[in-house]
Amino acid sequence: MSSDEDSEFARQEGGLLICSPAVQGTWYSGGENSKDRWIQFNNGNRDRRDSNRPKHVENATFARRNMGRYGLAGNGTLIICPWDIGNKFADNAGGYAISFILRRGQAPSPVG
Repeated sequence: MSSDEDSEFARQEGGLLICSPAVQGTWYSGGENSKDRWIQFNNGNRDRRDSNRPKHVENATFARRNMGRYGLAGNGTLIICPWDIGNKFADNAGGYAISFILRRGQAPSPVG
């Protein structure tokens, strides 16, 4: 693998994205011509954390081991989807085992 390929490894797909009800759907990665829709570099790492999310992804977070508490707002459906390119699911293999404890929190206080 060349250094260019290594720097882009695993940025385009892989992992699970948790979309809040506010998204009302899912977010997808991009193809070779839309790398701005891939996981971004931040201080030399490409981990799936909020600081590395592509700019088009809002109201969502990547599932990660020992991530602790994370608040998602809105009423409706919580969607958990693979981080992948929207039109290329045929190459996927394997699976995930993931557990959640969901608790209803209190509504945030109004600002102002």
